[in-house]
Amino acid sequence: MGVSVEPESQSQFDQRSVAREIFNLITKKRCLAWLGSGLSRPAGYVDWKTLTERLATSCLGSLDLVNGDLLAKRFPDAADTCYDAAPQKYRSTLREEFGGRVVTRRLAYEYLLELPFSGYVTTNFDPLLQYEARRRPGDFELVVYPLLRRPRTPSRPVYYIHGLATHGKPDSKDWLVLRKADFERAYNELRVVPSWSQSELLDQHVLFISSGLAEEELLETLRHTKSVLAAIRSAEPGASIPELHALSASRPTDSERSRDIQRERWHQLGIDNVMFYDQVDDRYSGLESLLEEVLDIQETPVPVQLNPRILSADLRKEAE
Repeated sequence: MGVSVEPESQSQFDQRSVAREIFNLITKKRCLAWLGSGLSRPAGYVDWKTLTERLATSCLGSLDLVNGDLLAKRFPDAADTCYDAAPQKYRSTLREEFGGRVVTRRLAYEYLLELPFSGYVTTNFDPLLQYEARRRPGDFELVVYPLLRRPRTPSRPVYYIHGLATHGKPDSKDWLVLRKADFERAYNELRVVPSWSQSELLDQHVLFISSGLAEEELLETLRHTKSVLAAIRSAEPGASIPELHALSASRPTDSERSRDIQRERWHQLGIDNVMFYDQVDDRYSGLESLLEEVLDIQETPVPVQLNPRILSADLRKEAE
């Protein structure tokens, strides 16, 4: 995509042009949607910092032992401390956070599944994407860490590359990739995630959506991908290679400096960053508005969402 948008308001944002470029990207060749935690937070799920604070309160009784890690944003290290202190409380807290919370179904998930992406990837642990995919029987195949592989059917894959909280056994060492020990196993010992990520990133276009990419191990995989793509360009000038793009929110409260920092982070990874104007709303935001434009270009009616609020525990039951 050639559009780099720095909107101060929705009126300054040529939404139709960006929607057209998104549509062209996902229809001219296979394109993978990479979905970040920015999609699930407005629905009612917590971010890494809040999740780690709740784990610390449950497992340690206070934040004192993890405050240094939290301030330095070393959330996996803090999670390790919590797990080592009280494994059972650690697992029960995660089950409660992702299995007992009342959340809001996010319209963006429905809209994204209506678009012809070749597949969907998320590092989130929550079951919102799984739930929306399972509402369309036969269209999608769920693929969950550590068994990352391409589907054996024509169905489009839905990859949970860091695990799914409502899937698998909580006492398994390969349940979720959250602690430092989990990242070490997934990225260095087994190398499941980097091997899978590398093959997918080099095989098709990728559109990162509402993704902060805070995990250093995943960032290292993207840096390596950038190096490989640069080598291909050098060896075969004019060769057709995958394009990597990021779609991220620009909110009224964001400073110009924060926007510059975000753009530069993506640029360093060789990824083109497009910002869309956003506002705070549980179910409808600038992302939904933009995706509705893409659906209109595709001539697909906007889905009607029912039962907007739902228990996380019910997401698993209804999806099974």
